[in-house]
Amino acid sequence: MATNEDVEKKEKSPTNEDMDMNNFAAKKTATSGALSFGLICSNSDQIRSLVVLESKTELDYACLAILVASLLLQIIAMGILTMLGTSGKMTKARKRKQTYMNNTAMVLSFLITVLNIMASVFRGDLQPIQRKT
Repeated sequence: MATNEDVEKKEKSPTNEDMDMNNFAAKKTATSGALSFGLICSNSDQIRSLVVLESKTELDYACLAILVASLLLQIIAMGILTMLGTSGKMTKARKRKQTYMNNTAMVLSFLITVLNIMASVFRGDLQPIQRKT
């Protein structure tokens, strides 16, 4: 037999319409955007290191261009991930837009990874190895 407490609990329990079904994904996306900040700092430091070099080679200029492109893509991706993380409840109208933004963020993440690998290959070691004689 149901008591008044049981009836009140059923009335207060949220339905699927009241709950944010995208809550976990939103938090995960926001966290991913926050973690991308570390990569932005790392690339900024590499750009600074390249800019202060006295003698630059063609590879240094190529690496600088790659790092700048990567940094711009990271800023765009971080903005997209921030919008996804704060989008709120999932509705049918928003689902298509969010899917497009999610796919765009995934492609940008892939491009950023490729650019950072290329920058690492072009960059090599800053200090030339000096042999002791």
